[in-house]
Amino acid sequence: MKELPYFKFWPSQWITGNISFLTFEEQGAFMKACCFYWAQDCNLKTQQVKRIIPEHIYNSLLDNGLIKSDGEYIIISWLDEQLKERIKRHKTNVANGRKGGKISAELRASNQAELEGGSRVGVEDGSSIKIRKEKIRKEKIKGVVGGKEFTDPNLRIDDELKNLLKK
Repeated sequence: MKELPYFKFWPSQWITGNISFLTFEEQGAFMKACCFYWAQDCNLKTQQVKRIIPEHIYNSLLDNGLIKSDGEYIIISWLDEQLKERIKRHKTNVANGRKGGKISAELRASNQAELEGGSRVGVEDGSSIKIRKEKIRKEKIKGVVGGKEFTDPNLRIDDELKNLLKK
């Protein structure tokens, strides 16, 4: 999966949450920790966080429940949830892309086979899609008048005109 470009941020939760009771320095440090955590795919060691924010602020964030630690790594729950959502969506998109790609590949193969004489292609759900060949379509609109071919589908020649053209 590509780099995670953003995480969801709800200003109302920021203003009304526990973070609003902390100092501006602590709030900024928390946001910096969140950004760094997200950029590291929610896999950030405690020692790394302590290098980017002062230890007393780190302890304040722990005490206020904004971050957790299992000893070696920190945990920011709301970002972990967002990451799980993105991974799930990514897997779904990949699966759907493969399905569409498979159908496209089958259609291309069918078109090639049809040019060599085939006419139908099977699809995953058991149905089949008839593929129109350009050649067949052109043959349907061709007609012969006085030994000469015409290909305009809008041109209709009645019998009187055919007789006149034959003279």
